[in-house]
Amino acid sequence: MKKFMLTLATLLLVSGGPGAWAHTDHDHDEAPAQIKLELKVGKTGATVYAKSAGKNYATAGATGVLAIMTGNTKTDVALQPGADNTMIAKTAVPLAAGTRAQASITFANKNTVKAELVAK
Repeated sequence: MKKFMLTLATLLLVSGGPGAWAHTDHDHDEAPAQIKLELKVGKTGATVYAKSAGKNYATAGATGVLAIMTGNTKTDVALQPGADNTMIAKTAVPLAAGTRAQASITFANKNTVKAELVAK
């Protein structure tokens, strides 16, 4: 029983040390949101959807470029903010599902996201 009490007392002392308490005298910046991008094709181009933690991530004020890869050819297309969480890329020819692309988007809050995408 004495060993148990000694062990318990030691654990309580160690767990209550200064490293275990949160410091409230300085601020911690929150980690930037993890923004996920998804590419979908349409008749007049492609749409990139932005989400963070499963919710739509606003694209108002964002700028970006979509680099479309076809064979050995790379074509850069400007991305313009659309409704809610979309960025629109208007292309001269419709894109097929499976087209590979690279998106680079800078949001209004200056978060920049770069992603390799495959069109759905």
